[in-house]
Amino acid sequence: MAIDPAVYANTQFLAAIKAETTLGTANVTEMQLLNIDSIVNPVRNTELFLGTRSGAGRTSKAADVFATIYGKEKTIGVTGLYETTSMPILIENCFGTVVASSPASYDIAYNYTGPECKPGDVDDDNTGALTFANIIPETDHSEIYPGCFVSSLKLNADTASDGGRFHYNCEFKTRHNQSQAQSAPTTPSAYGTTYRTIYELAGASAVCQFGSADVVLDTVELTFTPNVQFYGFGVNGIPSVIARGIPDFEVTGVFGMKFDANTAKHNQTYTAGTAVVVAMSNAAWASATFGWLGSYARITSDVNIEEIRSGSYVKIPVKFMAHTSGKVFQIVP
Repeated sequence: MAIDPAVYANTQFLAAIKAETTLGTANVTEMQLLNIDSIVNPVRNTELFLGTRSGAGRTSKAADVFATIYGKEKTIGVTGLYETTSMPILIENCFGTVVASSPASYDIAYNYTGPECKPGDVDDDNTGALTFANIIPETDHSEIYPGCFVSSLKLNADTASDGGRFHYNCEFKTRHNQSQAQSAPTTPSAYGTTYRTIYELAGASAVCQFGSADVVLDTVELTFTPNVQFYGFGVNGIPSVIARGIPDFEVTGVFGMKFDANTAKHNQTYTAGTAVVVAMSNAAWASATFGWLGSYARITSDVNIEEIRSGSYVKIPVKFMAHTSGKVFQIVP
């Protein structure tokens, strides 16, 4: 057989998502491309037995090999650039809630239980399952993963990196079974070119407060962990039900900011277990088009001073908590 002269650049490998109309049935029509940093390498988690069984001699035999993907969780990690076309899809699926109004935020309510799903459910939004396409430039070698849910989503930005643009790190999980050696989806939609930067949190109408005090922000990291769980099994090991928020839906953040009179008190806040309000948006909350709000965050470790560009800064880790009403966390993407 002659060698194949084709050579591919890593940038030719694509990733796309699409909400499923029927949960568990792959939907590759008009998929949405994701703005990714690198090749996607799914963890297929195949059950593969290559051990030695009884037989002639002391060697493993080809007849004893066993391989299956049934009942196995597959995980797909993706990193990329935050843009406003695909990010609402990822957040809506992660939260399992549709967008609100005034502002157009995605919210985690104080009494969040998460939507419970099962194969065959009919959906008309992004709160159910997504189909993920690992698009390979070599013909008929793409992979299609139905029944995917965002199992973690991290957003981060740094004033010293990439012009302050936000990036994301997303993990999808599914216990449905992938299709391999597939044709690439036709005509997926291009990813967006409107980006979010940390600098949008500045200006006359912007709000950038931690603990109800104005702060000089340097870095942001937000992590959403819905704790997706798969229970039971159906044909070929697919799950009977899928749940989020088991045992809880966790929202955490790490905020880097200048050490000054408005941030010096937070070791006392930490040791007292006092709630802090984190309010950061490009306008007053009711009219914000980008930003987030959490009113009952708790600092989770010592607030230590570090040197940033020869100045004193702190990085404050928090967990966003619930109250007896209202929201744990809200974000306008």
